[in-house]
Amino acid sequence: MAWNSWADIQNQMQNLSLYDIKAGVRKVQNAVMNYTEMVQHIQMLSNPPTSN
Repeated sequence: MAWNSWADIQNQMQNLSLYDIKAGVRKVQNAVMNYTEMVQHIQMLSNPPTSN
């Protein structure tokens, strides 16, 4: 997706939920820790997202 202006970036950032941020952090953590897919699935199932 191409950004047209700074306002577009700000709008996208405002639309992020806490769950979206946590999911992104989890992806980075999985890559850094070199977790297998199975470990990732177990983590996801044992820590399901909660509704806001």
